[in-house]
Amino acid sequence: MKLIAFLIFDLTSVVGAEHEILGIVILGANFIIFYLVGIYHADRRFSQAGPIMEKIVEVTYATGHSLEEEKIRIDTIKNINTTMQAMPESYSVALNLLFFFFDSRLMVFVIGLLNRKLWLNRFINLDKDIQKDYFAFWDKNRYLHYAIQALKSLVAFGYYTSPGTWQGIGYGGTLLGRSYWK
Repeated sequence: MKLIAFLIFDLTSVVGAEHEILGIVILGANFIIFYLVGIYHADRRFSQAGPIMEKIVEVTYATGHSLEEEKIRIDTIKNINTTMQAMPESYSVALNLLFFFFDSRLMVFVIGLLNRKLWLNRFINLDKDIQKDYFAFWDKNRYLHYAIQALKSLVAFGYYTSPGTWQGIGYGGTLLGRSYWK
């Protein structure tokens, strides 16, 4: 609120007090335009949560090229999507914001610089080895560690609720219905 008052005061000092109404209208129009552009951009990027999650699945659980491993990967992604759809909206929006931040060029660029490397692409467009380095940096950083733990937990839940993984861990039963996933 203080920022808006400052901007109105600053704008009226530039255009003159006699044009105060015109300045307020122009300022209001700019806020509306930037808000709508931001909403459009965020909605477009939120729709890309699936491909981002698929890359995170590939980085966290290295999958081979056998048909069984491909089925597990597809089941994992399906289970994650089912889980996110069953979550309260506030949780899924928070995860989408995390995907948006995790995948952003700016974040990849900053973390690349911290690693003394120049990474200019979004996470989903990086080479697999660079994706692993980027992911590992988030995991080692004390500020980003908890965000990556949320992503890893979601992926682990999706992975271990896939019947294809049950054989490898010696579980032959059915999934218990104590979670978002049913």
